Amino acid sequence: MPDYNINHRVNRIKQPDSNSCWAACLIMKLESAGRRCYTINGIKTIAAENGVTLHANGSVATDRANMDKLASAFNIRILQNAGTVQISHLVPILQKSPIILFGGFNYSGNSTPMNHAVIMHQLFGDGSDDTGLALIDPQNTVPGTDPASDYVCSWRDLRTQVINRLDYVSALN
Repeated sequence: MPDYNINHRVNRIKQPDSNSCWAACLIMKLESAGRRCYTINGIKTIAAENGVTLHANGSVATDRANMDKLASAFNIRILQNAGTVQISHLVPILQKSPIILFGGFNYSGNSTPMNHAVIMHQLFGDGSDDTGLALIDPQNTVPGTDPASDYVCSWRDLRTQVINRLDYVSALN
């Protein structure tokens, strides 16, 4: 198996409320790719201006058509997950920029997975289940560049303990 050592520098953005993870992740992804800098409110305004459905609480509707509108508004691709994701599927995307993972997360100790978005910015190892990765959770992060706020785990732990349901991943156009 090939060895991986992918590590993107990401300016960590803390979400200001419980429903803005998607917007904070978009900012982190776009800025790390050298794209325009945004604010949480700016992301939400641009999304709404492009017909993206936002719930009253500020969360984004995650049906396929709405995610396509979100992708179009920010010139990215959002790929719907159709089954089990292998490291080899994510590597070409992650080599270009950090990946936003949208789905149901249960690492927070919740008995029911919470709908959430996080950034995967690092992958290191041989491609096996023991390959390590680092996630930035905008709910728990420290603004700036403090990597101590990253959630580091193995590929196996991501699949079995962290993500209950992976709905979408993001890619640059």
